[in-house]
This record gives sequence, C-alpha cells and structure tokens, in this order.
Amino acid sequence: MMKRFAIVTLLLVASGCATSAPPLLAPTPPRRSLEARYARMRVRVASFHDRTTLAGGVSSYDTGPFFRSGSLIVAAPGSNILTSASDAAGGVAETTAPGAPMALSAQPAGGPALIQTVPDALMGILGQSGRFELLESATEQCDTKLVGAITAVKDNTATLEMRLVSCAYEADMAAVSVPVRFTEGAGTLAPNREDLLKAVLTLVGELPDPRDIRAGEVVSRRGNIVTVNLGRNDRVVKGMAAFTMAPADPVTDPRTGEVIKDQIITGELYIFAIEDKSCTAYIVQEHPSVTLVGDNVVFK
Repeated sequence: MMKRFAIVTLLLVASGCATSAPPLLAPTPPRRSLEARYARMRVRVASFHDRTTLAGGVSSYDTGPFFRSGSLIVAAPGSNILTSASDAAGGVAETTAPGAPMALSAQPAGGPALIQTVPDALMGILGQSGRFELLESATEQCDTKLVGAITAVKDNTATLEMRLVSCAYEADMAAVSVPVRFTEGAGTLAPNREDLLKAVLTLVGELPDPRDIRAGEVVSRRGNIVTVNLGRNDRVVKGMAAFTMAPADPVTDPRTGEVIKDQIITGELYIFAIEDKSCTAYIVQEHPSVTLVGDNVVFK
C-alpha cells in the first residue's frame, strides 16, 4: 500500500499536478526620509553696487577717469592720479596709472555709504519674512541670491533695483525697481526700513507662492533628471527649488490622536527647464533607497 502511494505521488509530481510552496522573497526595504537641513528657500544676500557713485559703496561702471570702489577712487588706465608716495622733497607725487589693470589711488572717496547699509537691513527683513532661510556662510549651497544696485539718487531718495537669482543656474527669478528714502547720521546713510520692507514684499510677490501651485508629481526619470507634471501654466519658474515627498507611516499626536505627519522627504530638485504643462529638474540630492517616480512635488 505504501509503495503504491509513493508511486502515485511521484507521478503527480512528474506531471506537474502537485502544488509547491512559493519562492521566498526578500521583504521590500522601507523608504527612508532624506535629512533636509533647510525646509524653506535658502537665500544669500550679495554685495550691492552703487551705479551712481553718489551714495558711496562700489560701482562697476567707469565714469572715467575716476570712479568709486569701496572707500577708494579707481583710476582708469593711463590717467593721472595722485598717490600717497612722497617724492624726495616730501610732497605728493603725481603718476600715471598703468595700462592694465585698473590702478587704485590712495585718495579716499569719503562720504557716507548707503549701499553698504542696505544689505544688512535687508537680511533682517528677509529673515523675518517666513519664506527664506538666510545663509551667511559662503560655503553653504543656496537656492537663490539677492543682488541689487542703486541706479539713481535724487535728494534723499535712491532708486534701488533688486533681483533674486538662482544659485544653480544664474537665472533671474524675480526683479523689482523701487524708491527707497534714506537719512544721514553718524557718518552713514541709513535706508528707510518701511521702504525696504515694501521692496522685499514686492520682490517676494513676484515669486510664485508654493501654496498657489497645484499638487504635482514626478512622472519620469532618466539618470539624475526628472520630469514633473507642472509647468508654466502652473506658475512654475526656472530656478525654483522643490522637495519630492512620498507617503509614510503616519505619526500621530498621542494626546489628540491627530495625524501630524504622513509623508517623508525623498529628494530635492532644482528646476532648470520650463514648458507649458511640465518642467524638467535636476536631482540635487536623494536618499539611496528611493526612485522618486510617482512621488509628490512640493515647492519651497
């Protein structure tokens, strides 16, 4: 009897009728969250320029033969300048600036420097806006930098031009030209804080508000480049920074039972190309355990 049962079993196995246990599969590793140090847009305030040379600071325009650079006068090549070097009689010598590059005279430009007090005031306002993480270290990667210049001065009002420029692609993201009143005191020119606050609000208003951009997601990936189903029609602009987000185990408040977190950050993106209904982004950083495709996109 036992022999007959063994033969039947062998026949069943040979014919493929016997059932077999499914192969053992390794469990899918959990998706890990990227450790994002900054949740808001990282901004660095650059040195501003004074195009007029009337309110101090640095000018990148040659109004020749002399123009202001910081606390010194810059002489155009080939022009005569006064130097601090004394001749044999103890007087001040006159010399000719070399052909290249620009030569600095020892003559102080003097006067108060409005353009050097504006960036400090702007840093305080930007830090309180709630939109930006203010970076002071030049070694930290910024999302955008604030650059600006004084382009006109009349009476006690200066025309201040400011731009937010993408740190990754040097693309203009927003620009404004606004009047800023200033007062003189203690050897410096101080900008009117209310005017600067209005200027910052106007500049930030030129940027899309992340809350006004509809939910999107990563639809394709090739290497370190991804395509997102949001574009110009959704107010996305070149240079914007974004996080990719994925569902995760919910975290609840033990006191109220309310879900306070149910997503993880899987990657960080910079947008470098825009079309009407899509944009293309470079993956700045990502967690090794993720693929990003299908993840939500949240702009800073």
